[in-house]
Amino acid sequence: MTLFLACMLVSFTCECTPFTLSQPYISIFRNASQDKSVSVKCNWKDINLQTQDIYWYLQRPNGEVKRILHAIRETQEFDNGFSDIKFDLDFEKTLTIKSIVEDDSGTYYCAALGGHRIKIFGSGTKLIVGHTARSAEQPKSTILSPSLKEMERTGQGIYLCLLENFFPDVIQVVWKSGDQDIPSEQQEIKGVPDKDGNTLYSVTSWITVSKNDIGKRFTCRYKHEGISKFENWDEISVAESKPPKVVPGSEKKEETCPAGDTGDTMNYPNPSSQRAAYLTYLLLITKSALYGPIMFFIIYRTKILFCF
Repeated sequence: MTLFLACMLVSFTCECTPFTLSQPYISIFRNASQDKSVSVKCNWKDINLQTQDIYWYLQRPNGEVKRILHAIRETQEFDNGFSDIKFDLDFEKTLTIKSIVEDDSGTYYCAALGGHRIKIFGSGTKLIVGHTARSAEQPKSTILSPSLKEMERTGQGIYLCLLENFFPDVIQVVWKSGDQDIPSEQQEIKGVPDKDGNTLYSVTSWITVSKNDIGKRFTCRYKHEGISKFENWDEISVAESKPPKVVPGSEKKEETCPAGDTGDTMNYPNPSSQRAAYLTYLLLITKSALYGPIMFFIIYRTKILFCF
């Protein structure tokens, strides 16, 4: 994956190319005993597929990268180890893998030649071939808002986006405020077996915002194969509101509900995922609290050294 990211960065900094390409699906899960073939799509924009050099690559799970084929006009040239018996390229340059087996698993990349004969790559589609009858399962999403007390104390807050119970383990998470992307951090994807022995995955992504931005609308967008919406994208947002204020003693107050009404209409995450998200939140708060004193000590020590 690192190899292709490096190639893309080089190509975009060298020259603006007159075309773009993208791969709409980040993963495809298939059962080898039920599915005979699978097609990996690449969206080409402002490109003449009849005259443009087109390539397809395969990155195997062990990291090995192999070129599958090179196509131009009506000619397809397969590299060693690949042939038209296994692979087919249609007029839209969609790659079809026939008679799929587990060894076909890997990440497939489309590519085309840009300026200065530099190849520009798609983002990749991970093919997962197994022998289980499972199908892709979409994530269940929850946003955890900042602690009001911590926000008042540190001047900033952390929003956590908890995505759980999804399969397979390929997911993309992006935070937005309006149309603007927000820098975020993400925990490693973790898998936990369910009651039937099938592994379900979860991940936590978070953003840190200043106190003045608390109350704005923030959106956690996520892309997964199990989502049936356009190009597998879905989202969950924090509703825009006025920044909350902490009234002394208010954090101790409890609201009561009428008899027979629990007042609970939320779908809560499972305990293990919620605990993991909570521990992550505590770790971030601790890190934030320690950062200030450490930087003060370093600056103070530096000044003393310069005095001598």
